[in-house]
Amino acid sequence: MPTTEAKRIDVAVGVVFDAHGRVLLAQRQHGQHLAGLWEFPGGKQEPGETLAQTLSRELAEELGITVTHAAPWKDIEHDYPECSVRLHFWQVTAFDGEAAGLLGQTLAWVLPRQLLGYPLPSPSRPIAHALSLPDVYAIVDDHVFEDWLGAFTRRLDQGYRLLQARLKNTPPDQALYVVRQARKLADAAGAWLLINSAAPTCVHGLGHGLHLTARDLDLMTRRPDHCQWLAASCHSTQELAKAQSLGVDFAVLGPVNASLTHPDRPGIGWAAFASLTRASILPLYALGGMTVEHGSTAKQHGGQGIAAIRSLT
Repeated sequence: MPTTEAKRIDVAVGVVFDAHGRVLLAQRQHGQHLAGLWEFPGGKQEPGETLAQTLSRELAEELGITVTHAAPWKDIEHDYPECSVRLHFWQVTAFDGEAAGLLGQTLAWVLPRQLLGYPLPSPSRPIAHALSLPDVYAIVDDHVFEDWLGAFTRRLDQGYRLLQARLKNTPPDQALYVVRQARKLADAAGAWLLINSAAPTCVHGLGHGLHLTARDLDLMTRRPDHCQWLAASCHSTQELAKAQSLGVDFAVLGPVNASLTHPDRPGIGWAAFASLTRASILPLYALGGMTVEHGSTAKQHGGQGIAAIRSLT
């Protein structure tokens, strides 16, 4: 694998949004490396250019648009046999002109939730996951809510579309009933239901995915087959690295602040949360003492949003 700075290429990549919230993808052409895959447009930084200049030049050359507002978002490094690439993703939220495939490439405007239906290069998949996921991960805990199914229904009625069934204290027969009902409700609402791995094993395959406890993350050696979404609870750099190597789609990280669920566990604070998010390519939700009002703070510190149990009522 490449190890020297001389073999590292910096690339500016635009996540371009239109007025309808759709994201632009371009298909790599026949004869190109990774031909047929879809990618976010951009290109290699030239000597003497800033990344902002590279982004503007590449999007003008490839698409014929003039960037009027863009902000740096995420950096991802990826090793190919011949070189190491550092991809600098920018969110482009305003531009002049109409995007066209000036190099002969096919373009597609795609809703964020549909991005994962396109074959993407591996470095782009964490970006697609981040764009697909909502700002709030609602956890419905059987220790907190006596009427678990009622609480789950309220979360859907409040508009939350990513939910976790945390059923650590529910007997298997009852868990089967409530999860089956919850899956029907989630499907009808267009929501995603993940099952906490501490729930009875009989319900693990009944949701849209699985959420691993830190213990189960440590024990797992490969991503489960046919798992649409795989998430994990992480508290350290080591757990985040394990989650990433396992192919986890997103993680909750914390506790950031002390919480009622774990009052004896001190929070890591926002500075540590930001440091850990910078070191991981995974979309990360801040957990621990979170309210909806913390959502903007989590994003400012590199997070996807917040995960919460009680405070969403």
